[in-house]
Amino acid sequence: MYYLQFYSYAQSIGSSFIWIVPDYDMPDYPSDRGYLEFRDKITTPSGNTFIYDKSKVKHWTLNFADITELSKNKLQHICNGWLGQKQITMVFFGTSANGDDYEAAEGDGQLWGTGFVSQLGEPKEKGIDLWDYTIEITEFGANQIFT
Repeated sequence: MYYLQFYSYAQSIGSSFIWIVPDYDMPDYPSDRGYLEFRDKITTPSGNTFIYDKSKVKHWTLNFADITELSKNKLQHICNGWLGQKQITMVFFGTSANGDDYEAAEGDGQLWGTGFVSQLGEPKEKGIDLWDYTIEITEFGANQIFT
């Protein structure tokens, strides 16, 4: 069984929030997951092309369908619960990401990345207490420093 876990931390106030997505509210497929590349491609008038690679960051779009209101509220908190408080989120995904032992999950390769989570549009209520919600996870760049 695969687990999806969010560990959010607000640096300015020192608060944290941990949530393991319940099995019945796991995201639906398909989902977009991969790297966003940042590069300059310059082509001269004579046809020579020069590529200057700058960076790449992991990116993941998750579509949650027919989730409970409690899960929707937790996702909203992960996306914007500590607005302006320098929030970072670690995302764990895999068979070991189901508890508080983050070192074990990270050692097992379950840490997908550290970054920020954004909502894409507003949550949509499809029925009484059933919600559709799309989020986007973007990993912080390799040169990012947290102070």
